[in-house]
Amino acid sequence: MSTTPFATEPSLTAPEDAPTARATDAALIRFLCIVPPLLLVLVSLADPELDRALFLALNHRAAVLPDSLWATLSTFGGGLNMFALALPWLLRRPRHVATLLLLLIVLGIGINLFKDIVNTPRPSWVLEPGSFHLIGPNYQHTSFPSGHAASAFAVAVLIVDLLEYRLLPSLLVLGGALAISLSRIAVGAHWPIDVAGGALFGASLASAFLAVTAGAAFFQHRAWRVVGLVTGALVAALLLRSKDEFHGYAGVAAVRWLLIGGLAYGVYRNFRPTNPAGSRSRPVRDLLLYPPPELLRLVRFGLIGASGFCVDLSTYTILLAKLGAPPEVARIGAYAAAATSNWFFNRTFTFSDRPRASHLVQWNKYLLMCAVSFVPNFGTFWVLIHTLPVFAAHTQLALVAGVLVGMLFNFAIASRWIFPRHTAEG
Repeated sequence: MSTTPFATEPSLTAPEDAPTARATDAALIRFLCIVPPLLLVLVSLADPELDRALFLALNHRAAVLPDSLWATLSTFGGGLNMFALALPWLLRRPRHVATLLLLLIVLGIGINLFKDIVNTPRPSWVLEPGSFHLIGPNYQHTSFPSGHAASAFAVAVLIVDLLEYRLLPSLLVLGGALAISLSRIAVGAHWPIDVAGGALFGASLASAFLAVTAGAAFFQHRAWRVVGLVTGALVAALLLRSKDEFHGYAGVAAVRWLLIGGLAYGVYRNFRPTNPAGSRSRPVRDLLLYPPPELLRLVRFGLIGASGFCVDLSTYTILLAKLGAPPEVARIGAYAAAATSNWFFNRTFTFSDRPRASHLVQWNKYLLMCAVSFVPNFGTFWVLIHTLPVFAAHTQLALVAGVLVGMLFNFAIASRWIFPRHTAEG
């Protein structure tokens, strides 16, 4: 058992882990943090009216949930709060503490400079009062990019790096960052392009800082942990004196005390001796850190499919709005682009361990699979809305069920026919 004043964090690496799989998941996570937000920014620039329509759709849908939920999520996204949220998890790793401190300073300066230079109007300045749901302060200017989204994704990338890019826990962390980011649309403070731009900026800057600090001995020094402890104490004092952006909403006042308690736990955890050899088995933790390989493959397949939607939407918008293509031609081009993107990235990430086959043959099979999968997708949708009242009343649920069935169908076909374990020659 370790008795050093500063306990060190044991590695998550397990003997049965495949380094190539971890490298693949790291590349996939970086891809998901950069490409979909970039595509959404490009789509919004190509068609500002689509950005406005997407804002209204998301804002109105979010209004069915309590205002206090969105206000609480949005409160977490402030730079000071994100620092307090992240520090307890990073405190045992000097490099991550150094990166967190430097990253949030540079991020804060960069976001504020960019906001002042671009100075785009917020929804409250553009839209008629009452046309959207507003929660909290009525901001008017300096909309792009969202500082909350930038801070959330910057901190999420640091924690994901700490988790060694384990796919399932990384997705939980990134899901939390996404929820915080979407809350800025739900409260009526930002356009989708602001949120996507902030997420892109925060994730990119965090990745760059991690790359810079990776090989530098200066950032590995244990003195950074002392700096982290001192800074954490200062942040706790500032949290006690800070004013809530969403004052009066249930749950918001508890955020600061939750963060202060988290900082106190981080100090305790920093000095607590560790005994990795004697740690007991935790089924949920073990499932998240060391899931079955085929479950990971299915998750990767689903993530690539979600990114394909971003490719589909962005290609359709650019062909229609910028190149003047007829809607039918734009739809065919977007479908081909999305299917090609899904095929390529599934070949690169999901089935990277499978034998390589002819690109052209594999691509043609993938396009055929995508065409055939319309049957189980639409069939599930049709059966549910015509047989079960709950789905007839909420057709979006039937749509989601159809998409899931279609995804499982595609995964089964892709695993056995497009990317088989053995090639025909083998």
